[in-house]
Amino acid sequence: MLGTGNELESLMGELAVRDDYDVVIERDWARMARPGSFFSGAERVAIAREARRERIGDEARTGEVAAVVAEAARAVSTRAQQIRHEWVDQLVERGLDRCAYVEIIGLVSRLEAIDGFDFGVGRPLRQLPAAEPGEPTGVIDAAASANGAWVPTVGPPSAPVALSAVPDDHAALHEIHGAFFITNEQIPDFGLVKDLIRPQMELVAARTSLVNECFY
Repeated sequence: MLGTGNELESLMGELAVRDDYDVVIERDWARMARPGSFFSGAERVAIAREARRERIGDEARTGEVAAVVAEAARAVSTRAQQIRHEWVDQLVERGLDRCAYVEIIGLVSRLEAIDGFDFGVGRPLRQLPAAEPGEPTGVIDAAASANGAWVPTVGPPSAPVALSAVPDDHAALHEIHGAFFITNEQIPDFGLVKDLIRPQMELVAARTSLVNECFY
């Protein structure tokens, strides 16, 4: 369970972090505050707040987003391994657009990655950004279609294209994945060194995936 980081900080202090990590984090924090394809900046920040509340066991809803949106955000935050396609279908039946669900996944998963990173290096929980004004853009990739996944994708479904129906979240996913782990172009490079050598990186990734019940 992620906390504020105070306990860890008291033991070891804050670890040094390369500037490129913070550049990506700050860019994603700014992205959270802006209108997305389906949600306003205020709604996107509220979605993040719902996810954080779920993580600490606070069942009180913010009331700033529809109940079905809050439910989706909370499930993605702490119970992603329990999500099944029947549940996603139920969200859609209750009025949540499948591509809006994609936006929720993108936003919440990056929030979890950033909060987890901050906790791991001994930082306190970062304050959510102030929302920017504006209406949702409605932008989706016209090439996205039902290809056998639970949500529309551009091309055959796989992890790299999971969020491809919503271009901004698709790009943001790959940006943070490249910064925190490796880029798609680096995958074949088994001699890669990024603070850790590639075997060490894969060991940490595999262990984290196992703990999180991610079986991709």
